[in-house]
Amino acid sequence: MKTRLVASATTVAAALLIAAVFLWDRTGSFGVWGPREHDVIEETATPVGRTDSLGVSGPQEHSIVVEGAPTPIETYANGGRSRLAVLLTRTDKGWGWLAFAHALKSWGVPFMLTRDWRAAAAHRVIAVFPDLTDAGLPAEARAGLETAVRGGATLIAVNPSAASWKDIFGYREAKSSRARGTWRFRPAIRELAPLTHPKETTVPLTWLTGGRDLDTVGYSGTAEPPLADFDGGSAAMLRRHLGRGTAYAIGLDLGQLMHVSHSLRDEQIERSYTNDYEPAADVFMRLIAELYRRGEPAAATLGTVPMGKALSVLVTHDIDYLPSVGNSTAYEDYERQAGIPATYFLQTKHMTDFSDAAFFIPRNLALMRQIAAAAPELASHSVAHSRQFAKFPMGSGQERYPSYQPRVMNKTITEGGTILGELRVSKFLLEALLGVPPIVSFRPGHLSDPYCLPQALRAAGYLYSSASTANNSLTHLPYRLTESRESRVETPLYEFPVTIEDEASPVLSDRLPQALALAETLSGYGGLFVILIHPDVIKGKLDFEKGFITTWKERAWFGTLSQMGAWWAARDAVEVDANAAAKTVTVSAMKPIDGLLLRAPTGWKFDRIEPSDAAAEQAPDGLLLRRLRGTHTLHFL
Repeated sequence: MKTRLVASATTVAAALLIAAVFLWDRTGSFGVWGPREHDVIEETATPVGRTDSLGVSGPQEHSIVVEGAPTPIETYANGGRSRLAVLLTRTDKGWGWLAFAHALKSWGVPFMLTRDWRAAAAHRVIAVFPDLTDAGLPAEARAGLETAVRGGATLIAVNPSAASWKDIFGYREAKSSRARGTWRFRPAIRELAPLTHPKETTVPLTWLTGGRDLDTVGYSGTAEPPLADFDGGSAAMLRRHLGRGTAYAIGLDLGQLMHVSHSLRDEQIERSYTNDYEPAADVFMRLIAELYRRGEPAAATLGTVPMGKALSVLVTHDIDYLPSVGNSTAYEDYERQAGIPATYFLQTKHMTDFSDAAFFIPRNLALMRQIAAAAPELASHSVAHSRQFAKFPMGSGQERYPSYQPRVMNKTITEGGTILGELRVSKFLLEALLGVPPIVSFRPGHLSDPYCLPQALRAAGYLYSSASTANNSLTHLPYRLTESRESRVETPLYEFPVTIEDEASPVLSDRLPQALALAETLSGYGGLFVILIHPDVIKGKLDFEKGFITTWKERAWFGTLSQMGAWWAARDAVEVDANAAAKTVTVSAMKPIDGLLLRAPTGWKFDRIEPSDAAAEQAPDGLLLRRLRGTHTLHFL
């Protein structure tokens, strides 16, 4: 992901010298890299800015970016009474309900959206969103929801500040602010959710770069001890027992937080960029999921990991440097022996420039095909691998090889690059020259991620992205992408953020204990663990990979980005409804899916599944559903 030294090669001897200089820039020492004898890499001898012909031309078709219509609320308005009811008080916030809906989907919580308070009051668990002011709901809604709570319902309100609702939530005064820096849970939160890690109990809310902070509401004069406080001393989360039910006030705009999480607009809320645990969004969604399961006797939720495993692990490699091409076969050999599928993001670098010598050249195509044939998934890592990719113009959608020739001039300037050019041309070259299936996964160089990337990916024919880090996303789960990351128009694409990368200090091999500890933490809620390893060296990095895989091979699910992407997209389309009276759970799979974990309602004992072309197997954390397609009914005793 980091910039490398200027290179120019005019003779074979000069090219070898430059390759050595590149190696020193990446490792600080010589002698740790060397391709195996049969993995011969040819350096280009062409001058800077020129390229040898690869003998193809394309792609011929155009890539057209089409602006979609805003996703209607009706998309998520269906479902039975066992679902979480999300009562919308207004829909004019730019980040609003769609980001929150996508987060609920990621967490496997069945829900339905409604503007009708009467429809919401028929549910056992009701979330009022995105805020609650005196103008948000009529007086009759307040009375009706209070009656529902006293009758046993759970009411969760986001940012309630209305004086007329203070008796329901138990506060004397509520004050809105954008200047509260930290949220701290009190130990009593453990009664509701297993939030024990220091980074789960203390959550930063302030933009470190001085931008606009998150919208919050602080409370004073509380009827019951708060469950959380802000750093200024006011209460952040309240619990009020009323009759047989409970009302919760969460003084934080969760829609805004989820929008920040899924749009890369965190502006450095996170305490570290990568290689660490940053669960701000996960903390609050775990809490919502637990409140739902506690409040709804017929709650049935979906697991986040294929085959009911504890952790999803994606091993990925970025081939964006001359020696990485030959070294890749050492990683492939080990992964094949270990039975671990990995994704190889290959840069189609066909021009020598500031960043590196060209290596996607005719003399190396035989080796490239060898890598492609052995890789369970080959994916695109752009053409130029430019730090400025996020600032590139969109482009015409007609960019073609060989006329598309972006040039990295230095660390701050790249000439001739477009977003669509990087996507189109790299995909075309990989498919046309290496004999691989259609390329569906993309990762930009340096994780330079433009806001318009989702619609560009869709126009160029991609399905899955790994362009961000989990810490920067404030979540350790996949999530659905929206156009321009504005939480208005959803796309069929999904993001799989990077957890661990290999360029931070200390060297990767010395960070194995920390990585294993992080994986253990994420396994507590079925998180995603994406490993990014550049095969620029073998020593140390391959040892890290071996150590991680050996430790987690039995407990984790390992797959390629496209395998996880296809499974996650199918899971995202699954609908779940439970019937408490009949003791049944209906699962509708719009796309075929295998190995989906269902957490059945507490105390229900599985009897059978109909029709019987699918199967349900008892697993430690629920029922493992196999061969789902269409609608199935699970019967319980």
